[in-house]
Amino acid sequence: MGVERDEAKSEALLGEAVKSGLPTACGLFADRLSKQGNFEEARRYYQIAAEGGFTEAMPLLAKWYRDGIGGPPDKVQALRWLLKLIDFGDNSRWREIMSLARSMSDEEIREATRLVDRADEADFLIQKAKR
Repeated sequence: MGVERDEAKSEALLGEAVKSGLPTACGLFADRLSKQGNFEEARRYYQIAAEGGFTEAMPLLAKWYRDGIGGPPDKVQALRWLLKLIDFGDNSRWREIMSLARSMSDEEIREATRLVDRADEADFLIQKAKR
């Protein structure tokens, strides 16, 4: 806004922000890679964005891990990113969490909760999922 559109400059600035590891930039870059069909690289950049706290990448990354987009399916990682959203105040994913947990072993659930420092909640999640 207020300046002329310059795609080349935009790409260069985004590239610099991605190189510096800025989570939002990594998420935007992953979006571009995804639109180009480069799902493996996109998943890698969504991972960097999510690890940096970019919450918009987390549910997408969970879906990609669940469905095997950009790499092999990984239910532990899928559950990890859904649970991580709770740390950012997003409590709207419980149906998704429970649906995924129902398809997982107790060991997988324990690993996912450990990855988000919620290991003490594993038994509760296991109990709820197995009902």
